[in-house]
Formats: sequence, C-alpha cells, structure tokens
Amino acid sequence: MIECPNCQNEVSEGSRFCPNCGTKLDDATRLHNDELSATVAKETSSRTVQREPKKKKWIMILLPMVVLLLAGGGVGYTYAHEKNINEEVLKLKRDAEASALEGEYDKAESLLVQAVEKREDFSVLKKDLAFIKEAKTFDAELADIEEQIQKDELENASDRIDNLRSDVDASNSKLVPGFLPKLDTMESQIKIKRINSELAELSTVDQLAAKLSTLSRYNLEEATKVKAKILEKIVTIASNNAENHIASKEFSKAIAAVDHALQFAVNNEKLLQLKKRIQQEQEAFVQAQRERIERAAEKAAQEDLKNQTAAVEVKNIKAELDDLGDLTVTGEVESVATKIVSSVTLELEVLDSDGNPIDVEENTVTVYPMYLNPGDTGKFEKQFFEINEEVEVNVDNIEWYVE
Repeated sequence: MIECPNCQNEVSEGSRFCPNCGTKLDDATRLHNDELSATVAKETSSRTVQREPKKKKWIMILLPMVVLLLAGGGVGYTYAHEKNINEEVLKLKRDAEASALEGEYDKAESLLVQAVEKREDFSVLKKDLAFIKEAKTFDAELADIEEQIQKDELENASDRIDNLRSDVDASNSKLVPGFLPKLDTMESQIKIKRINSELAELSTVDQLAAKLSTLSRYNLEEATKVKAKILEKIVTIASNNAENHIASKEFSKAIAAVDHALQFAVNNEKLLQLKKRIQQEQEAFVQAQRERIERAAEKAAQEDLKNQTAAVEVKNIKAELDDLGDLTVTGEVESVATKIVSSVTLELEVLDSDGNPIDVEENTVTVYPMYLNPGDTGKFEKQFFEINEEVEVNVDNIEWYVE
C-alpha cells in the first residue's frame, strides 16, 4: 500500500490514480512511499533489537513508586499512632480535671503526670499540673486552719484565712472558686466561736438577743447549737428575773420579764408555764392576803406555829453536772402542814468538794405545783450555769404560804 500525496489515503501499489480524490500517482510518489516503507521496517527491526533495555527502564520507573508507597504507609502508621496518643492524653486531662473538681487532687496530679510523660511538649498539661499542685497547697493550708479553729486558736486562724484568701484571689486557676466557700465557712465558724466565748459575760436578755440576731446570718450546725444555748440562757435569765419580782410581790413586772423573753424563745414551754404560775400566784396572793386577815384570829397557836415553821420537808435532792459544766438540781418536798401550803420556795446552797460555798447568781427555786395539800409532794428543778466541778447541794432555807 502507498499513500496519496493529496489526501493521505492508502492506495494499492501499482495504482496510477487515488480512488479517493483522483490525484494522479507518479513515479516519484511511489518512490517516496517505498522509502517510507523501508524506514518503517528499519525502525521496527531496531525496536526488536532494543527490547531488553526497555525492561530495565520499567524497573527504574517502578522502584520509586514502591519506595513512595512504603514511605506513605510509614507516614500513615505514624499519624495513626500519634493520633491515639493524643486521644489518650486528652482523656487523661479530662479525667484529671474531673478529679480535681471533686477535690481528689492526688489522683488528678497522678493522671496529669501520665499525660505529661506522653506529651512533654504540651504546655497546657504542665500548666494544669501547676494548678493542681497549687490547689493541693491551698487544701493543706485549709486543713491546718481547720485544726487551729478546733483548738480555739482563732486569732492565728483568722490571719491565715486572710493570707490564703489573698493567694486564692491572685490565682488564675479555675479550681479557685471551690476554695472561696470553704474560706467563708471557716470565717463564719470563727465568728460563731467568738460569740460562744462571749456568752458567759452576757447577763441580760437584750444582750443575748443581739447575739441571737447575729447568729441568724449563719446557716451552720455550729450556729444552731450556739443559738440553742443562747435561748436556754435567755429562758434562765428571764425566769430568774421573774422569780425575783415574784419574791417582791411585783407580779406585773414578773409577767413583763417573761413576755420579753418569749419574743425570742417563742412558745417556750417553761416560760409559758412560768407565766401561768405567776398569774396564779398573783391571784392567789391577793386572795391569800384577804383570807389571812379573815382567818388570823381563828388559827390555833400550835397549828399556826407548825404551819409557819415546819410545813414542808425535803424528801430528796439530786444534783447532776452535764458535759457543758452546767448543774441541774432536782428534788421533791412533802407538805406536813395541816393546811394547804402554796408558793413553796427553797434556797439552795452549793458547796465545792472541800465544803466551801460557791457563789451563784441566784439560788432560789420554786416548787410545783403551786398548791400542796397536807401530805402532798411537790417537785423542784433549778439550773446553775458554768459550775464545771462536782459539788454538793443542800437546802438552806424553805419558805411557803399557808392557805
């Protein structure tokens, strides 16, 4: 086959015209085609001889590709490995933060140390570890301050709280908010303890009421205990004041003293009973005064003497010292009079272990019920605060009214 010089269509050898375009094919064209055919044949022969070098060429092409694939696999493995480590570190960090917020600082520190060992170049881990160590220092300081408070070393504890609060305020740690409520609580505990220590020096209901108002700010168990102690002392002081007024027959003042205390010790059963007794005694006193005048001439000398001098006998008396050092005295008396006696009042004498009298603020106690028929027994109860030692209590004197 030869090629047409005009349209390049293949034409059979020996043809004089191109069947496609009709171009005449001269000898020169056929000669050119013959030379072209010879050249093609020569190149084909040459490619046959050079086949072996072509195999080497393919090896040279494939080798870099294999190396590239191996390198890519290594990079992929390294990436996956590093990713796993990062995930482990992040989990350790999260667990450490959770433990720290729960106050488990040793556990948090251990977790962060593991994280740092895996990623020493992560500065945030080292920063968190520093915060944990700082928190441990703060926590240890809180424990020391708490111990001082328990030992009543209040001045030193207060100074250390101020210093620690300054350190906490200066810290950038996100654990800081957890320490501020603890510091506030400790400051409240110190104030409550100071109020408790001042109670022994307070002797009026108004003074105690002021402390009661201060304690109402604190929602702590310690405050509740001190408030109960204050209320008990208010009741005792009011009762003593009322008894003094009763002794002076100032019944209106006695009721006023009780009413004033009931403003703070609301619905206190002891005060309510005392108020009722005062009213009864007031009525009884007025009535007794009238009846005494009317019956004075009719009383027999012997009966009158007994009723006036030996109408009441002490059956028993018991003194108990509680854990707070307060003394409670209880006992019973019996009426041996021939008539009804009322408003039986005992004067108590408190003696120490050597038999020496102890000076107490008020030593009188009233027997209840107010009226005792012949042969009846009555009871009495009296509290003395801050005795703080084992004592002996005797009845020094007894007074009563004969109806």
